[in-house]
Amino acid sequence: MTVPFPQRILHVGLAGLGNVGAGVYKNLEKNRDLILQRTGADIRVRRVVVRDAARARDVAVPAEMLGTDWRALVADPEIQVIVELIGGTGTAYELVCAALRAKKIVVTGNKALLAERG
Repeated sequence: MTVPFPQRILHVGLAGLGNVGAGVYKNLEKNRDLILQRTGADIRVRRVVVRDAARARDVAVPAEMLGTDWRALVADPEIQVIVELIGGTGTAYELVCAALRAKKIVVTGNKALLAERG
């Protein structure tokens, strides 16, 4: 496979593994080669945090990647991008603020958070 761009590894921390989070995880894993080919970015999910790690899920995340404390995403120096998909405005706000203070890139689709907190 020829990559038209210089390769760059992007480590992602994913917060939330509900319907949207599971879809994001599956698509990033499934389309890794296509994304790399088109953009030069090798996007790797490094860690996933959820409320309940013991809960049965539709997506298989390796146990060593799964945790329950969002602070682990912020504290991990390898993670450059945090995707917030936990919803609500309490914990999500704390996570986004801490991630931005740590100079992480934050991606969220949390309309309630953006409307309430900007």
